[in-house]
Amino acid sequence: MLQHGIFHTNTGKSALYYKRYLWTKAIITLIASLLLVSTCTAIGSQPTTDVQLKAAFVYNFIKFVEWPADTFPNTNSPITIGVLGDDSFANTLSATVKDKTVGGRKIAIKQSMKARDIEGCQLVYIGSNNESHLSKTIEDIGNHHTLTVSDIEGFARRGGIIGFTDENDKLAIEINLRKAKESDLKISSKLLKLAHIID
Repeated sequence: MLQHGIFHTNTGKSALYYKRYLWTKAIITLIASLLLVSTCTAIGSQPTTDVQLKAAFVYNFIKFVEWPADTFPNTNSPITIGVLGDDSFANTLSATVKDKTVGGRKIAIKQSMKARDIEGCQLVYIGSNNESHLSKTIEDIGNHHTLTVSDIEGFARRGGIIGFTDENDKLAIEINLRKAKESDLKISSKLLKLAHIID
């Protein structure tokens, strides 16, 4: 399981940051190894944030999901990721996928506060500000070959497809396989092996 650990120490803030830096570097190396991709987020002198790590996950998700052929208007159409209501995540994700391609397709980011504005996106990340009306949001997005992702608690159990969860202060993912099949999405076994499956 991919995990993002939180260390507790009494030796000072610098030691805390250094341990988190080493742990985060190991985790992103593990992502690259298991998903066969290069590191998506550069690790500098400061620890990588949770938002950057989740953005790297989202970028990797699209490499291991197969959409129906008629999802894209033509062979030059980009893979469009919609971000619903989370400006910070949209900005981080834009930086993560900048100048990258998947399957020969460029990646476009579309951000909005309204579900109807991101119609036609292949992946939609639903920000936590939609939690109070999550069912309506998922209904508005529909099953139009759209991979839904969120860090809202219990997301995959509430009708979403991929949800970020915490396990003892560590990052994990849940996948609702039934919902993925309803949206005609094929998720690679390589990704499924890293997740808790909900079916």
